[in-house]
Parts: sequence; C-alpha cells; structure tokens
Amino acid sequence: MLYARQAAAMLGPTLWKQVLRVHNTSSESRYPRSFGAVVFEMGGILWFYTSTGGTQSLSIRLGCAKRDEQDLGPLLSNIDPGFTHWEPDLGSYSPDEKSSVPPNACFIQSVELLRSSLSRGIHIERARLLSYYVSFPTGLRGHTVLYLETDKGPTVIDPLMQRWPLHVRGTNTGDPKSVAYFIRHDVALARWVPIAPNDFPVGLDESSHFSNN
Repeated sequence: MLYARQAAAMLGPTLWKQVLRVHNTSSESRYPRSFGAVVFEMGGILWFYTSTGGTQSLSIRLGCAKRDEQDLGPLLSNIDPGFTHWEPDLGSYSPDEKSSVPPNACFIQSVELLRSSLSRGIHIERARLLSYYVSFPTGLRGHTVLYLETDKGPTVIDPLMQRWPLHVRGTNTGDPKSVAYFIRHDVALARWVPIAPNDFPVGLDESSHFSNN
C-alpha cells in the first residue's frame, strides 16, 4: 500500500482521491493478486493509478466523475475483469510518505509539477499536461509531461528530467501531437489531459493533508 499512499500524497489537498486495496481474481493478469491503488478526480473524470500500470483513465464519460465515485465496480472491471473486490485503505497517512516517488508515476509527478507551477504564479490557462504514446511490440506505452507557456516560450518539463526543461520551437503548440513529436519522433498518439478550473484553486495551503473520505 505504500506506493498508493505516496501517490495520493503527491496529488495534493485539492483533488478528491481514495486509496484502495484491490483484490484480483484473474488467473491471467499483469496485476498482482492484491495491491494498492489510487482513484482520483481531475478534469471531470476519474483516474486510476497503480505501481504496476501507472495512471489511466477510469471514467468512461467526461463529466460523470461524481456519479462514478458512487459505483466504481463496473469501471474497475473494465480495466481487468478480475477486479471484483476492493476496500478503502484505512491506514494512517504520514507526511513522510510524500518524500519518495512511487514507480510508474510520471502522470502523478506531472500533476505535482503543475501544482507547484501554479503556486509560483503561472496561470492555469498557461499550463497543461500532455500525455503521449509510443508503439512497442507489446502495445502502446504512455508518458506524461508538463507543458508551460513561459516568458521564454513554450516549455516542456519531463518529471523524469526536471533539471533540463525543453523549449519547444517551430511546432503547432495547439496540437498535442505536434508538441509531442518535438519531444520524440516516434509518437503514435498524443492528447491534452483535461483539467477543470476548480481542480487547483488558488490560495489553498499546500501543506494540508489529504483525506480518504
């Protein structure tokens, strides 16, 4: 459960989230028999993070997050039919858990970078999350980065290489695939991650603890 708690802590205090222990009955699955996960809301949909599979969308329809929160069963079974039982994690939260980065957490790290950028005064309309996907023999593999419009021009910050921001030039910055292609030339698919204005309200104390409720 440690990785799930770490990921939840990194998401900050403003996003609804719930840490779960998921039990997997599938005999042919990439997921363990029992594991920690985080379900969280951003951009009007629910997302699902595990240390095994990273972050993926859980909601099927945009704008239905509140309803989806009340009935996770069908959504979890869409990810893996073996996800037939789960319960909330009732373990206590320690701020120290935020000090480590869990595996396959580029999406979560990008959310954390976005929150940090907004706290430094960058307007939400000048900051976006970009997810892009590359084809491999085993299927598509995704990665998420932070995209900012700064005084130095459009900039991409990869959470795995935060010390080396990439200044984007000569691309259509309104097109996510064009921006992603500037990062690497084998991108098969790219999209902007939806963000709602109330996901990151200005002025909230960033040191607040998250709640499983």
